[in-house]
Amino acid sequence: MTRAMTPKEWFDRDTAEHEMTILHDDGVYRHVRFAQPGTSMMHWDLVTWPGHLCIDGDLDSFTFSREHDMFGFFAMDRGRINPQYWAEKITNRSVQTRVYESDKAKARIVEAFLEQRHWMSDSAGPAFRSLCEEVLDIAIIGDESLTRDALARWSFTDVGSSEVWEFSDTWEWDLREWDFHYLMACYAIAWGIQKYRAAKDQA
Repeated sequence: MTRAMTPKEWFDRDTAEHEMTILHDDGVYRHVRFAQPGTSMMHWDLVTWPGHLCIDGDLDSFTFSREHDMFGFFAMDRGRINPQYWAEKITNRSVQTRVYESDKAKARIVEAFLEQRHWMSDSAGPAFRSLCEEVLDIAIIGDESLTRDALARWSFTDVGSSEVWEFSDTWEWDLREWDFHYLMACYAIAWGIQKYRAAKDQA
């Protein structure tokens, strides 16, 4: 089976022929565009003003605020992305940076079930079948609230047994991963700033 491409691999492939165009460059007031010549596919703009940076274009739009020169702020990570720290600096809070990931949810649920199995004397088979039908099948749907509701409701007691299979504190479980579009924006920022700074150094 073919391995799924990572966001970084997607980004590298889709920007292999991109070029930079500086539309405005006055101190921390900048407007820099990145695009493949002759097409607007997968293009983006980096716009900065004192204390702010906005990325916009084919990617989702995010605005960050932290330091006077935001190119300097992002450049501190030396071309690497720092999704957690950068997300804390987003000013348009309505945007999405993390999303429910069904594969992560299923892995966390099965892990918790297997941990529980170690102190149960009953066979795990009937309980796991119940878990599959009442929780794991729902987790596949891709809706976090439905999955969390199913987790909170689930319990299983086999016929003739007093042992109860159930989960606790499931609201603490992290069932999310970084959003693909947010990661792509992070890579675009890091890559774009490197291109800009390299061009300035050469000049």
